Amino acid sequence: MAALLAEKAYQCGYAVYILCESASNAAQLDALLWDYREDACLPHQRYEPQTYNPHIPIQIGDLSMTECPPAHILINMSQEVPTFYQAFQSVIELVPDEVVRRQKAREKYRFYQRAKEQLVTQNVLGIPELPVFLG
Repeated sequence: MAALLAEKAYQCGYAVYILCESASNAAQLDALLWDYREDACLPHQRYEPQTYNPHIPIQIGDLSMTECPPAHILINMSQEVPTFYQAFQSVIELVPDEVVRRQKAREKYRFYQRAKEQLVTQNVLGIPELPVFLG
C-alpha cells in the first residue's frame, strides 16, 4: 500500500518520506520499490542526511533517524508518531487489519486529535480495512 501511495504522490509531483519501524523494514521496502512494477520507476533512496539527494523524490527512513528530509508527504509505516511529523504538509497513516497494529493506529489518531490537527479519513482503493489519516 505504501508503494502505491508513494507512486501516486510522485506522479503528482510531491516529495515523499516513508518512515519505517526499523532499518530492516526500510531495507525490505527499498528492495520492494525496485521491483514494484515492471512498467513503473519509483526513484527512491534510503535517507541519510550526509548523502541526501533532493532530486530523488521518495526517501525511505526508520525510527532511528533523528531528522527527516524535506518532503511534502510523510507516509508513516511505524507504530509511533514521529516528533518531526509537523515538518510535512500531509501525514498518511495506514491502518492495518491486524489487531495490535490497529490499536496503535487508533492511539496515533487520538494523538493527532489532541494536537488539534486537521484529520481526514479515507478508504484507500475502497478497501474499508485500510483507512488513511491525513493531517
